[in-house]
Amino acid sequence: MIDHPAFADCRSILPLSGFSGALIALIRDDAGRQFVRKVAEQPGNSERLRRQATRQGDLERWLDGVARVPAIDRDGVADDCYWFDMSFAPGRDGVTFLFDASRAQQRAFITKVHGVVERLASLGVSDATVDVAAAAKHKIDEIKTRLGTADHATLDRLELHFRSAPTALPATVAHGDLTLENIIVAGDGSITLIDTIDSPFDHYWNDLAKLFQDLEGRWFQHRGKRLPIALSWDLRQQLFAAARAMDPGYASHHYLMLALVFARILPYAKSAADTAFVEHRLATFLDQHERSVER
Repeated sequence: MIDHPAFADCRSILPLSGFSGALIALIRDDAGRQFVRKVAEQPGNSERLRRQATRQGDLERWLDGVARVPAIDRDGVADDCYWFDMSFAPGRDGVTFLFDASRAQQRAFITKVHGVVERLASLGVSDATVDVAAAAKHKIDEIKTRLGTADHATLDRLELHFRSAPTALPATVAHGDLTLENIIVAGDGSITLIDTIDSPFDHYWNDLAKLFQDLEGRWFQHRGKRLPIALSWDLRQQLFAAARAMDPGYASHHYLMLALVFARILPYAKSAADTAFVEHRLATFLDQHERSVER
């Protein structure tokens, strides 16, 4: 049971895990209909959740024919906390699916994911550009504020390296949290993307980095899910080759983007083990970026 007024009208509630700061649950109503409700845990998170709902609705239209995105059925406010309901996507998450999928199914999966990234990359936001260094600094400052600790040496290193990132990239659409666990595979092999969130800046590089967070950083492993290392690395290589073909500039910022996606997890770490895992990955990818720059 979730103790929040936004769930007061719900009888059957199955809490779902997440690191976004929102409360998420699978609901079954009296008519047997299943849906997912996402709720701002505190009033101060409501505006962010509203933006997520808007982005999800946009993605539902923009990714039509490439991937499904759950439709938002209704929304509301409970004790100043915004919430919205979305359709339930039956299936298995990407990690669970890949674990026992055939080679043909694995190739089809990564092809579909690449198609999603290509569609996102093609969806420019008018003539807008994003200042990558400034956006990264803003996100890192936000992380520091949320952590509230005095020692930010690793985050300072991350910010320093982003100062040499491209001054501007053409803005594109981004999902924001395109991890394997947020890709649901249906019985027919089609994919549904769930749990969109804000990105540090509007560009598909953020979604590539989120995929590599799993395929290379193996965040799902810390979360208790299994996938052979050889398989995740093979899929990493396929996706990295595709990313480099789309934009050669991504390769030189790959480890920097990976470090940023792990830094984004820090404020939401739920245990000392979470924090230790994320901090290790953050430092490791920063080291790899520095070695690649030296070469």
